[in-house]
This record gives sequence, structure tokens and C-alpha cells, in this order.
Amino acid sequence: MHIRHPCITIIALPSQAHPMKDDTMNTILIIIIMKKLDFTRFSGTRLLSACVFLLFPLTTTFAQIPNHSFENWDTVWGCLTPAGWQSSNLLFVNPSFITCQPSTDCVDGNYSVELTTLMTPTAPQAPFPGNVINATYNSATFNWITGFPFQSRPDYLKLYVKYSGPQINSSGMLSCVLSLWDPVNMNRKQIAYRAQPIYPTFGWIVFNMQLTYFSGLNPDTCVISLSSSLPIASEVSAVMKADSLWFSGITTSTPELEEADRFSIYPNPAGDFLNIQGLSAGRNEYTIAVYNSLGSLVLEERACSLPRRIELTSLNPGIYQVVMSGQGVHAKRTLIKQ
Repeated sequence: MHIRHPCITIIALPSQAHPMKDDTMNTILIIIIMKKLDFTRFSGTRLLSACVFLLFPLTTTFAQIPNHSFENWDTVWGCLTPAGWQSSNLLFVNPSFITCQPSTDCVDGNYSVELTTLMTPTAPQAPFPGNVINATYNSATFNWITGFPFQSRPDYLKLYVKYSGPQINSSGMLSCVLSLWDPVNMNRKQIAYRAQPIYPTFGWIVFNMQLTYFSGLNPDTCVISLSSSLPIASEVSAVMKADSLWFSGITTSTPELEEADRFSIYPNPAGDFLNIQGLSAGRNEYTIAVYNSLGSLVLEERACSLPRRIELTSLNPGIYQVVMSGQGVHAKRTLIKQ
């Protein structure tokens, strides 16, 4: 950008730190050249010329995602884990079985996070995806508790990603949940959510995920999760590398909710329990069915009222579809089980 004025010249130069972030100007250098300006009424001194250089940030990132570029790592239970995040290493707790680690193959800074799907070394053997989530992990209940403070309504979550899998249709997963604590009902209301698969790439790409909003309220918490694959044997050796996550844009409107959109599930990703809520609580009979990635019914319950809490301890980690039907409503939500 180069703006000319009889008295002022402004030159703005975008930073080259992130050439692929076309919607973000990280740094702007403004050069203001003042020519023959009369400042006598302000300072009593006539200034014939001056040159002022200003350097300041301008970005579309609304809130800082903790350790968004995975530069900082901590040692937890003998395993490296990104600072501000929890990883799948903490679920297995075996320093010789690493599904999450830093990688020097990166875009921003010195490190990216590398997630790998491996077969567990002890019987019964099972595929175990690499995962990171910026939520607090309760080691006593094996549940994720909460994310990081966040009060904006961004349109997109973006990141640099590099993905390789053993099959052409292999896929990792990115998910984001924005929620708001409801002090009246003592639970979290889901404001926005999206889970999207990431397929094999040719090198590093910018991955864009648009969030879906269910409420016009502002959130207070954000949870972001990355996983190297589904927990199935055919995905063993899938590798996801991720770097520099950021939010972009502002959602401008919330569409009028249809009846099927009046249901929400939380937390998501979930641990041992899942809450199901409708905007209008009441005594109506609903059927809650949970299907695995192969389309098989793995859990079914009947509820006479909402909200409802169901137990997930019988389900393996993975991606499921939660289908709620009844009273002329048929709604489906994607669930990530940790």
C-alpha cells in the first residue's frame, strides 16, 4: 500500500514471515513524511520537515491460541508434550511408545507437532492415533476438563498441515469447539463446533475450517483437537504434522435454527460421559443412537426428557455419529471419543 498526500506520504509493507497467510498482515511499516506543516498553534514552533517511523502489528487473529506454533515443549511423565496442550502420550504413559513429538520439519519457528498412529506394543494390540488437545486432562477420571479462554466469534480456524497416510483415503482430524458456561443450568452451552477430516497432502498446505455456529452468544472457552487418524488398523503409520494455528474473519450472522439444530452435545471431544441438550427442555420421548465409523449401531438409549447424560465407557476412542430422533425431529452430530 502506498498513499500519497500533499503533506503526508504513507508506505505500508507486509511482513514476509508468513507469505501464505493472505488474510493477515503481521507487520506494517508506516513511513510518514511531513512537509512544511505549520504546528505553531500546537507547539509555538514552526516545523519545516519531520520524518517519523512507526512499527506496529496488525492481524486478524482475535485471541492467542496457547503455543499455537508448538515452539515450547514440556516433559510430562517422561514424555515430551507441547506446552499448553495435552497429548496422547499421556494416555498411554510409555516413554518408548511415542505418538506425539516435536519435528524440525516446520513452517513457523523451529518446531511443528508430529502425530503418528501406532500399534500398541502390549496385548491386546490396537491402533493408537497420535492426538493433541489444548484442554486440561484429569488423570483421575481420564476426561478432558476445559480449554483456553476465548471470547471472539471467528469465521475460520486455519493451520499449516502436512499429512501422509498408508491409504489414499487415509485421514486425520481437526476439531474446534467454542462454548459458554451456563451458571443457571450448571453446564456448558455449545456456541460453535466443527470437525473436519484432513486427507493426504503434497507437502505443507494451509488448511481452512469454517466453524458452524448454533448460538448468537459469545463464547468464553475454546477447545482445539488434532488427531493423526481414526483408531483402525488400516491407518497405522499415518503421520500428521501441524504448525501455526490461527483464527480468521468474524462471523457476521447466525442463521435461524431449524428444530433439528436445537440439539447440542458436549463436551466434544468427550471422555466417559456425553451430555445431550435441547434448547427447549421438556418431557418428550427421544431415541439416542450412536454409530461408529463403519455405520454400526454401538449404543442406543431412550430419553423422556432433555438434557440427558449418557455413559460412553463402552466405546473405544474414535469418531462417532450421534443420532437423535423423536417428536418429528431427526438430528445428527459428529462426536469425537477420546
